[in-house]
Amino acid sequence: IVLDYPASVEGATLYSVASFSASGLVLEEVGTNMEAGTPYIYQAAGDEVVCTKKGASIEHSDFTDENVGNGLRGMYVQLTPSTSWYDLIRDNGYIITGNKLRNIAQGNVTIPANRCFFDSTKCISNGAASSAKMIVIPAEENTTAIKNVNASLENGKIYDTNGREVKSMQKGNVYIMGGMKVYVK
Repeated sequence: IVLDYPASVEGATLYSVASFSASGLVLEEVGTNMEAGTPYIYQAAGDEVVCTKKGASIEHSDFTDENVGNGLRGMYVQLTPSTSWYDLIRDNGYIITGNKLRNIAQGNVTIPANRCFFDSTKCISNGAASSAKMIVIPAEENTTAIKNVNASLENGKIYDTNGREVKSMQKGNVYIMGGMKVYVK
Protein backbone atom coordinates (compact mmCIF):
# COMPACT_ATOMS: atom_id res chain seq x y z
CA ILE A 1 0.00 0.00 0.00
CA VAL A 2 1.12 3.56 -0.63
CA LEU A 3 -0.69 6.73 0.39
CA ASP A 4 0.00 10.35 -0.46
CA TYR A 5 -0.44 11.40 3.18
CA PRO A 6 1.00 10.20 6.50
CA ALA A 7 -1.26 7.78 8.36
CA SER A 8 -1.50 5.41 11.28
CA VAL A 9 -2.81 1.90 10.70
CA GLU A 10 -4.98 -0.25 12.95
CA GLY A 11 -5.71 -3.91 12.31
CA ALA A 12 -2.55 -4.61 10.32
CA THR A 13 1.21 -4.87 10.60
CA LEU A 14 3.36 -2.88 8.18
CA TYR A 15 6.55 -4.21 6.60
CA SER A 16 9.38 -2.76 4.52
CA VAL A 17 11.69 -4.70 2.20
CA ALA A 18 14.92 -5.90 3.85
CA SER A 19 16.34 -7.93 0.94
CA PHE A 20 15.54 -10.06 -2.11
CA SER A 21 17.08 -13.25 -3.48
CA ALA A 22 16.14 -16.29 -5.52
CA SER A 23 14.53 -17.66 -2.34
CA GLY A 24 12.13 -14.76 -2.05
CA LEU A 25 11.52 -11.39 -0.48
CA VAL A 26 12.58 -10.75 3.13
CA LEU A 27 10.45 -8.19 4.98
CA GLU A 28 11.13 -6.27 8.18
CA GLU A 29 8.32 -5.18 10.51
CA VAL A 30 8.17 -1.38 10.78
CA GLY A 31 5.23 -0.72 13.11
CA THR A 32 1.92 1.03 12.42
CA ASN A 33 2.85 4.54 11.21
CA MET A 34 3.04 5.22 7.47
CA GLU A 35 5.05 8.04 5.92
CA ALA A 36 3.51 9.82 2.94
CA GLY A 37 4.86 8.50 -0.35
CA THR A 38 6.53 5.44 1.19
CA PRO A 39 5.33 2.02 -0.01
CA TYR A 40 4.61 -0.74 2.53
CA ILE A 41 3.46 -4.33 2.56
CA TYR A 42 0.79 -4.95 5.15
CA GLN A 43 -0.58 -8.06 6.78
CA ALA A 44 -4.12 -7.69 8.06
CA ALA A 45 -4.87 -9.09 11.51
CA GLY A 46 -8.56 -9.56 10.73
CA ASP A 47 -11.32 -8.41 8.40
CA GLU A 48 -10.86 -4.67 8.91
CA VAL A 49 -7.87 -2.39 8.39
CA VAL A 50 -8.26 1.30 9.29
CA CYS A 51 -5.88 4.01 8.02
CA THR A 52 -6.20 7.33 9.86
CA LYS A 53 -4.84 10.39 8.04
CA LYS A 54 -2.22 12.20 10.15
CA GLY A 55 -1.17 15.11 7.93
CA ALA A 56 -1.32 16.90 4.60
CA SER A 57 -1.12 15.17 1.22
CA ILE A 58 2.09 15.43 -0.77
CA GLU A 59 2.49 16.18 -4.48
CA HIS A 60 3.44 13.12 -6.51
CA SER A 61 3.78 11.55 -9.94
CA ASP A 62 2.23 8.21 -10.93
CA PHE A 63 4.94 6.20 -9.07
CA THR A 64 6.78 6.66 -5.80
CA ASP A 65 10.45 7.65 -6.04
CA GLU A 66 12.55 4.62 -7.05
CA ASN A 67 15.05 5.43 -4.30
CA VAL A 68 12.41 4.98 -1.57
CA GLY A 69 11.21 1.53 -0.50
CA ASN A 70 14.22 -0.66 -1.36
CA GLY A 71 12.64 -1.97 -4.56
CA LEU A 72 9.05 -1.70 -3.37
CA ARG A 73 7.38 0.82 -5.70
CA GLY A 74 4.02 2.36 -4.99
CA MET A 75 1.60 3.58 -7.64
CA TYR A 76 -1.03 6.24 -7.30
CA VAL A 77 -2.73 5.13 -10.54
CA GLN A 78 -3.91 1.72 -11.77
CA LEU A 79 -1.33 -0.28 -13.74
CA THR A 80 -2.66 -2.46 -16.57
CA PRO A 81 -0.94 -4.39 -19.39
CA SER A 82 -2.14 -1.69 -21.81
CA THR A 83 -0.46 1.13 -19.83
CA SER A 84 2.53 2.59 -21.69
CA TRP A 85 5.07 1.99 -18.87
CA TYR A 86 3.88 -1.56 -18.08
CA ASP A 87 6.63 -3.04 -20.30
CA LEU A 88 9.30 -1.10 -18.40
CA ILE A 89 8.64 -3.03 -15.17
CA ARG A 90 7.19 -6.29 -16.52
CA ASP A 91 10.33 -8.47 -16.50
CA ASN A 92 11.66 -7.37 -13.10
CA GLY A 93 8.35 -6.56 -11.43
CA TYR A 94 6.67 -8.79 -8.85
CA ILE A 95 3.40 -8.71 -6.95
CA ILE A 96 2.35 -10.68 -3.88
CA THR A 97 -0.49 -13.12 -4.48
CA GLY A 98 -1.50 -15.92 -2.15
CA ASN A 99 1.52 -15.22 0.13
CA LYS A 100 3.95 -15.77 -2.78
CA LEU A 101 5.83 -13.51 -5.16
CA ARG A 102 4.55 -13.61 -8.72
CA ASN A 103 6.45 -12.14 -11.65
CA ILE A 104 4.25 -9.65 -13.52
CA ALA A 105 5.43 -11.20 -16.82
CA GLN A 106 3.63 -14.47 -15.91
CA GLY A 107 0.23 -13.14 -16.93
CA ASN A 108 -1.91 -10.11 -17.58
CA VAL A 109 -1.72 -8.44 -14.19
CA THR A 110 -3.66 -5.34 -13.21
CA ILE A 111 -2.44 -3.54 -10.11
CA PRO A 112 -4.99 -1.15 -8.53
CA ALA A 113 -4.15 2.43 -7.56
CA ASN A 114 -2.45 2.93 -4.17
CA ARG A 115 -0.91 -0.52 -4.35
CA CYS A 116 2.69 -1.62 -4.81
CA PHE A 117 4.85 -3.87 -6.91
CA PHE A 118 8.38 -5.01 -6.23
CA ASP A 119 11.18 -4.10 -8.70
CA SER A 120 13.97 -6.64 -8.18
CA THR A 121 16.54 -4.41 -9.90
CA LYS A 122 16.16 -1.69 -7.23
CA CYS A 123 16.62 -3.77 -4.06
CA ILE A 124 19.73 -3.69 -1.92
CA SER A 125 20.16 -5.27 1.50
CA ASN A 126 19.49 -2.69 4.20
CA GLY A 127 21.48 -4.44 6.92
CA ALA A 128 18.47 -4.90 9.18
CA ALA A 129 19.30 -5.75 12.75
CA SER A 130 19.03 -9.45 13.57
CA SER A 131 16.65 -8.60 16.41
CA ALA A 132 14.12 -7.14 13.95
CA LYS A 133 11.02 -9.22 13.26
CA MET A 134 11.34 -10.49 9.71
CA ILE A 135 9.25 -12.64 7.40
CA VAL A 136 10.04 -14.27 4.05
CA ILE A 137 7.69 -14.32 1.08
CA PRO A 138 8.88 -17.11 -1.21
CA ALA A 139 9.10 -16.70 -4.98
CA GLU A 140 6.37 -18.55 -6.90
CA GLU A 141 8.92 -20.18 -9.21
CA ASN A 142 11.70 -22.10 -7.45
CA THR A 143 15.05 -21.08 -8.90
CA THR A 144 17.20 -23.31 -6.69
CA ALA A 145 17.74 -27.05 -6.54
CA ILE A 146 16.02 -27.28 -3.18
CA LYS A 147 12.69 -29.03 -3.69
CA ASN A 148 10.85 -30.14 -0.57
CA VAL A 149 11.73 -28.59 2.76
CA ASN A 150 10.64 -30.41 5.90
CA ALA A 151 12.41 -28.21 8.47
CA SER A 152 10.49 -26.05 10.88
CA LEU A 153 11.26 -22.92 12.88
CA GLU A 154 10.00 -24.50 16.08
CA ASN A 155 12.32 -23.48 18.91
CA GLY A 156 14.07 -21.07 16.49
CA LYS A 157 16.04 -23.78 14.66
CA ILE A 158 17.92 -22.95 11.46
CA TYR A 159 19.15 -25.58 8.99
CA ASP A 160 21.63 -25.57 6.12
CA THR A 161 20.68 -27.02 2.71
CA ASN A 162 21.92 -30.44 3.81
CA GLY A 163 19.45 -30.51 6.71
CA ARG A 164 22.06 -29.93 9.42
CA GLU A 165 21.10 -27.61 12.25
CA VAL A 166 23.28 -24.48 12.42
CA LYS A 167 23.69 -21.97 15.24
CA SER A 168 24.21 -18.83 13.11
CA MET A 169 23.86 -17.76 9.49
CA GLN A 170 26.75 -16.60 7.31
CA LYS A 171 26.68 -14.20 4.34
CA GLY A 172 26.30 -15.79 0.89
CA ASN A 173 24.59 -18.97 2.09
CA VAL A 174 21.07 -20.41 1.85
CA TYR A 175 19.35 -21.62 5.02
CA ILE A 176 16.01 -23.22 5.91
CA MET A 177 13.87 -21.37 8.48
CA GLY A 178 10.24 -22.24 9.14
CA GLY A 179 10.03 -24.29 5.95
CA MET A 180 11.29 -21.36 3.85
CA LYS A 181 14.57 -20.95 2.01
CA VAL A 182 16.41 -17.81 3.12
CA TYR A 183 19.47 -16.36 1.36
CA VAL A 184 21.75 -14.23 3.53
CA LYS A 185 23.31 -11.34 1.59
